[in-house]
Amino acid sequence: MFGFYIFGMTDMQDMIPVLLTSLSKGKKCWVCIFDTVLSKRQFYYYEPEEVVGFIKKICHENDLPIPEICFYGVKDKKEFEENYRRQKPSVVFIQNITHNNISWYPIADDASVIHLAWHKDGAKHACNSCYNISLNALRKEYDLHYFGTHGIDKIPDWFRHRIKDVDMLLKQKTKYYGNLRVEHLQYKKVLLQFPENLEDKKVCFIVESHIRNDPKFQKETGKFVDSLITFLRSKNYYIIWKNREKGWPKDKWCSPLDFSIEKPDFIIKKDLNFPSSLLHGPTISDLCLTLNCTNAIFDIQNINSNSYMLNPPSIPKHEDEIFKRRFEGHATRIILDDDESWANFAKLIDVPKAISIPQSKASHKLLEDVMFL
Repeated sequence: MFGFYIFGMTDMQDMIPVLLTSLSKGKKCWVCIFDTVLSKRQFYYYEPEEVVGFIKKICHENDLPIPEICFYGVKDKKEFEENYRRQKPSVVFIQNITHNNISWYPIADDASVIHLAWHKDGAKHACNSCYNISLNALRKEYDLHYFGTHGIDKIPDWFRHRIKDVDMLLKQKTKYYGNLRVEHLQYKKVLLQFPENLEDKKVCFIVESHIRNDPKFQKETGKFVDSLITFLRSKNYYIIWKNREKGWPKDKWCSPLDFSIEKPDFIIKKDLNFPSSLLHGPTISDLCLTLNCTNAIFDIQNINSNSYMLNPPSIPKHEDEIFKRRFEGHATRIILDDDESWANFAKLIDVPKAISIPQSKASHKLLEDVMFL
C-alpha cells in the first residue's frame, strides 16, 4: 500500500504523476487530503467533494483504478490514525514535511517516507522534520546543491546557514529523477477551471507571483498591470491569468490584481485542471508571461518558446536579489520602463511561438528505487 499525503493543491499537482504511475503498476494507493494547516490553508477555498471528485475523474478518464481517497480536517486526527493502522502503508509520499502552523502531523510509522522536496526549502525542512526520511526526490537537478549531494562546499553560501543540521542532511539519500510535473502532458485531460473554445483566439497566459507588503511596489505593480492588460488588449490578446494559490488567511502578501483596475478575461483561482494550468496553459497560448519572479517560468519556457518574465519599472531590492540568485542566465527578464522598452516588447511577442512537449519517465525511475528501500 502506498500512501499520498497532500496538504494543498500545489502538493496534489506535483504528486499526481507518481500516483497515476503507481496505479498503472497495480499498486494499491491511499490518498490522504489534509485540510489541517492553520496558515497558508489552500484547501480552505475548496469543497472536499470537488477535490476528491477531481482525483477520481482523472483516474477514470485515464482508465486507471480509483484509489481510496480520504479528506481529513483539524478534528480528524483520531479517525486518520485508526485508518492508518488499518491501511498500513509501506511507503508514504509527502511534499511539505514541515509547516509553520499546523494542528497535527499525520503519522508515517513503519513506512518508508519519500520526500518530494520543494526546491531549497526542502533541504531546510529535511533536517527539521518529524519524519524519518528514506529518500529526497528533487524537483530540479540544481537542487542537489542545496542538499549537499555534490559536497558541503557546493551548498550556496547564502543558504548554508539556514540548514540546522548539515550532517543529518548529508546522510539522507537524495536524488533527482527528472521532471515529474511534465508527465501531466502524457495523460488525458481533465480541465474543470479553464476557458473553452480558444481555437480562434490569440491567447496570452499570465502567471502571477504574489507581492509582499510593500505599499510602493504594490501601487507600482497595480499601475503596471493596468498598462500591460491595456497593451495586450490593443494587440487582440485574450488574457488568461493564473492566481497563485497561497491559501487562507490572506496575510502579508497579495495578488497584483488587488491593485489593478483592469482585469484579465479569465482568472484561474482554483487549479482543478489536469494537466495543471501551469503546464496546459503554455501549450495553447501564443504568449506566456510571469509577473515578477516565480519558479513557474522554468516549465513554461520549456514548453512555449514565447515566454518571458516581466518586472514593473521600479524593482525592490529583494526582488532583484531573487532574480540574480535563482533566475539570471536561466530566464529572460524584461523590464518595461519606457516607450522604447514597450516598443521592443511589441516586436518580440510577434515572433511565432514554438510548442515543445517535454517527455519524462521520472515517476517510473522513482518507483524503481522505491521498490528497493
